[in-house]
Amino acid sequence: MRILLSVCLAAVLGGCSISQLPNWLSPHAIDIQQGNAITQDQVDKLRPGMTRQQVQAIVGTPLLKDMFHANRWDYTYQHYHKHQLIGNAHLTLYFKGDVLERIEGQALPDNKKREDTNTPQS
Repeated sequence: MRILLSVCLAAVLGGCSISQLPNWLSPHAIDIQQGNAITQDQVDKLRPGMTRQQVQAIVGTPLLKDMFHANRWDYTYQHYHKHQLIGNAHLTLYFKGDVLERIEGQALPDNKKREDTNTPQS
């Protein structure tokens, strides 16, 4: 009885280290893409002096519109594949009134957006 209990306890505790299982035995993990996937091609179309409406037509609605910083739009993007971060970008647009003043941060490479949409789900 003690041997059986020891074997069961070892099996249960061994299940706690799922990250060390071989790929064919690991649980299914879906790709998770969060935020705005803004490419460099889209950023290249932005010009200082554009209105908020023109900017939104090019890059879409920002992920964050902070009511305390109304002249700042933040576009954040993260892509996880099997719980590993494989893509990350953050772009901040600053406005003066209704006009785009400056752009800071980085966008995804142009081919990254195409790769993300074609990443096989395993």
